[in-house]
Amino acid sequence: MNHLGAAKVTVVPGGTVTQPFFAVTGKIITVNGQQVQVYEYADEESASSDAARISPNGGTIGNSMVDWIAP
Repeated sequence: MNHLGAAKVTVVPGGTVTQPFFAVTGKIITVNGQQVQVYEYADEESASSDAARISPNGGTIGNSMVDWIAP
């Protein structure tokens, strides 16, 4: 969040979010009025494991179909 703030964007921390297709709990932040979910992993191996389950178009993650609501 410090990097975003340094880039002169407005960043407001929010709560947490859990998605069934990610191994970690995410954080919700608002960037210039738009809600963003951020997922931090302890190591590259864990992040790569979850990332490998995401389809090239982002429409499915593992066995879950995802409807992204923002443009």
